[in-house]
Amino acid sequence: MVKNNESKVEITTRNIKYYKDRNYICVVGDIISIDVNIMPKMSHNKVIAICEKCGNEMELPFSKYNKNKNNQGYYCCYKCSGEKRKNTTMNKYGVEHFNQLDSEKEKMKIWMSSDEFKTKSKESLIKNYGVDSYSKTDEYKLNQSVLMKESIKKSKENGTYDCPLSWEGNRELRDKGMIDKYGNHYSYNIPEIIEKRKETIKKRQSRLFNIDKDANFKGIEYKIIEYKLYRNKVRNKTEKLRKQLFENWDGYDYYDGEYIKNEFIHYNNKSAPTIDHRISCFYGFLNNIPVEEIANIENLCITKRRINGEKSNLNENEFRK
Repeated sequence: MVKNNESKVEITTRNIKYYKDRNYICVVGDIISIDVNIMPKMSHNKVIAICEKCGNEMELPFSKYNKNKNNQGYYCCYKCSGEKRKNTTMNKYGVEHFNQLDSEKEKMKIWMSSDEFKTKSKESLIKNYGVDSYSKTDEYKLNQSVLMKESIKKSKENGTYDCPLSWEGNRELRDKGMIDKYGNHYSYNIPEIIEKRKETIKKRQSRLFNIDKDANFKGIEYKIIEYKLYRNKVRNKTEKLRKQLFENWDGYDYYDGEYIKNEFIHYNNKSAPTIDHRISCFYGFLNNIPVEEIANIENLCITKRRINGEKSNLNENEFRK
């Protein structure tokens, strides 16, 4: 519905006759309030539309309001539009989401097993993460670390935890393995391992450069490192809320309202659900916002991996513009 059933219109030489013919008293330059019922359906005059699902208000052209309302007979905001899309797809294809069609599943299966897909996936991973496998990314390692810690905690609580490092004779076996493989007890005396460490340091410096390039810290390494530490603290606290967030989630993408709960979680699936910070980590760091506020569950939402990537370091209000 349109708030107060009215629109504010600036009178110009082009529209003054139209409104005078409808008994409005006005001169060029006036801004008058008019009844939307007399406006042309495709008018570009702005109105304040009220979502009939959540009550959210948004200013938009009257033509866009009517186009939205003509679809299934009611107006709803972008966030609530998922239900409309589901109804349209259900009426047309008999499923709630297009990717639930058997034909689409088969196409996806064929595509994902092709060499072209594998090559493109690796290229995208290298471009976005700097590695050729998702399992090598910080995000994956963090997720695995959290899962491992939870698994160990449960094992200890159940009394079933059995760490190989505590086994009798383990130290002797490790020493023997080092001698057999490298001829030395200590890794810091082995040239091969020293070279690997140097390579690791180079990769770390490369990652810091990429952060600097995005954040524009002008090469000040301590700022880059501080940001990375801040971001990791946010991620760690966020991961502790993952289970709670997903359990209370209704399954709809926060930004575009599409139902994505059934999407399989895989790094190649751009529609897979991921956690996003509505106020970004980057903004929080630059504005000295406490980690606890950025990682607060009120600042978290669930969206597609693709949308999360597009949003990047933007805040929610900037991204929605």
